[in-house]
Amino acid sequence: MSLSRLTVLAVLCGCTTQIAPRPDVLLVVLDTVRADRLGVYGATRPTSAQFDAIASAGVLFEDVTTSGTWTWPSHAALFTGEPPWVSGAHWSDASDEVDPSTGYWRMSPMRTDLPTLAERFSAAGYRTVSLASNSLLDPKLGLTRGFERAEWLKQDAVVVAEAKALLANNDPRPLFLFVNLMAAHAPYALSPEVPWSRQHKARFLEADADGWVARYSAGRVPPALALNQRPSPDKLTGEEAFAKGELVLDAEDLEFIRDLYDGEMLRLDRAMVELVGAWNANGHGDGIVAVTSDHGEYLGEHGLIGHGLRVYEQVTHIPLVIAAPGRLEAGLRVSTPVSLRDVYPTLIELSGIEEDLAGSLLPVVGGKKRRGPILARAWPMPVFAKNVGGAFTQGQRLFREGETAVLIRDDGVSAVFDLKADPSMTKPKGAPSAALLKRAREAMPDVSHTESLAVPAEAVEQLRALGYVQ
Repeated sequence: MSLSRLTVLAVLCGCTTQIAPRPDVLLVVLDTVRADRLGVYGATRPTSAQFDAIASAGVLFEDVTTSGTWTWPSHAALFTGEPPWVSGAHWSDASDEVDPSTGYWRMSPMRTDLPTLAERFSAAGYRTVSLASNSLLDPKLGLTRGFERAEWLKQDAVVVAEAKALLANNDPRPLFLFVNLMAAHAPYALSPEVPWSRQHKARFLEADADGWVARYSAGRVPPALALNQRPSPDKLTGEEAFAKGELVLDAEDLEFIRDLYDGEMLRLDRAMVELVGAWNANGHGDGIVAVTSDHGEYLGEHGLIGHGLRVYEQVTHIPLVIAAPGRLEAGLRVSTPVSLRDVYPTLIELSGIEEDLAGSLLPVVGGKKRRGPILARAWPMPVFAKNVGGAFTQGQRLFREGETAVLIRDDGVSAVFDLKADPSMTKPKGAPSAALLKRAREAMPDVSHTESLAVPAEAVEQLRALGYVQ
């Protein structure tokens, strides 16, 4: 498929002038997509024709911060409207290793007393469906509580096929469809049809002569770079080795990684073309489409590759667009800083389920400021803390008021940044004032959990492949 072909199905179709009392809703998470790799956020490559077209038909939020730094806490925030320290879903148990007696890995569960987005839509008469590639959205784990149908389908192609079949089903009830697509998550596969990706084919073919590529190549066709995996059980992952300084990558090496990642952006975009095309073709074009991500990805910045661990913009700045023909003006760009968890009340209000809902972004779209600070938190990743050590044994918190941001490590080390002058937060301006530090600490209280959730062995296998499990 040529790059120009991607735009054929790109524009959302408002096929009627009458607004349905209960619009169909499509919510898509492009897993592991950072905002700056998409065209409407400034990317120079044609990586996001479909996303950009949805933005032209709806409202683009330019400054969106995720509440967590990996799948589990971020999806919990999306589905409950609460940050991880409230939802309970944040990180794994103290041990990152699988219990040999059960084959399970354990995590802190999402609270069961918080009404989920799916439960709110279901109570309003919607059929609710979740189709996901990510194993952490396996219905056994609880994030998808409230969906009438929830499936972990393992591959984006299968997710899209199932979504297309669902959209062709003429169920009279309004539809709330959630889709998670994983192409951007490591390993980063070579994309033979993408020029900036396929130029690196020789690096894989000649991998024996290029030690680090050979060491971290996944055995698949097309070849893929798996810096999130271990060459052997007793070796560091590429992400760990890079953070520890044992894997030294020069500018050309990092550009190679970014080229592969951008190739995966295009694969995601093609999946979106199919999905939105089916949405329009089956009479849902006057409904609501929201597309976002759960977190971004470090591609060498701050000495990191991957995600989790830290709350810098490469992981916390995510895309968000909401298109709702007849309900939201097309082509708007909102610069006000907002949070991923704001999507929860926004979709409920925009669908007409409840009016004037606290935290909804509809007033922000109308020009009002969002209330409260922008917050994000990263908990220590046990496997990374053990293998890399140092500062990675500590979590990190982000507190932001306007263009002032405070980073606080769990051991109390803190710094203040001017985001207007230094959006990547590389030049601290000293320590925050006592009053600012107090507000930041009170906004993100320490939490502990006594319960843990067992992750089934089948899902653990994908988590191991993704680098989360030893």
